Order: sequence, then structure tokens, then C-alpha cells
Amino acid sequence: MLTREYVESLECPYCRSPLELSQPVPPTHSELHHGTVRCSCYEYPVVDGIVVLRQLSGPADTVDPATEHVRRGDIAAARAFLERAG
Repeated sequence: MLTREYVESLECPYCRSPLELSQPVPPTHSELHHGTVRCSCYEYPVVDGIVVLRQLSGPADTVDPATEHVRRGDIAAARAFLERAG
């Protein structure tokens, strides 16, 4: 699964800045199953332990619908959006 250390080793494929957790992993958990990570240009969703490093919204927008669903805790809707976005 996705860990804090792994996320911090990644960089944004667009701006090349390092990624960091937007929603910290609770201290009792070392793995991130659902949440968001961010860089200086975008916030990406994490669904089922997978970081989706693809900007799915318009160029002037920095939040895609999958990220909005994850923030609300609606993982099923985030998953469905990502499946449709292909």
C-alpha cells in the first residue's frame, strides 16, 4: 500500500515539485488507502492506495471531481469517476 515515505519520494509529472500528503495519515496507520496528495500546481486523489497522477480537470482548475469526492468521503463516486475518465 501507499506510505508517507513513498509519497514523499514522488514528484509531480507536470511541475516536477515534490508531492506531499494533503491529508496526513493518522499516526496509528502507516498506509494511505484514500486521501489526497499535492504539489505546487495540483491536488491529486488517492483511491484504493493508488495515486492518480493525471490532471483530469480543466487547465485553469486545480481540483478534479475525483479529489472532490475523496474530500467528501465518497470513495465509490471517486472510483466511478476515475473509471469513466479512463
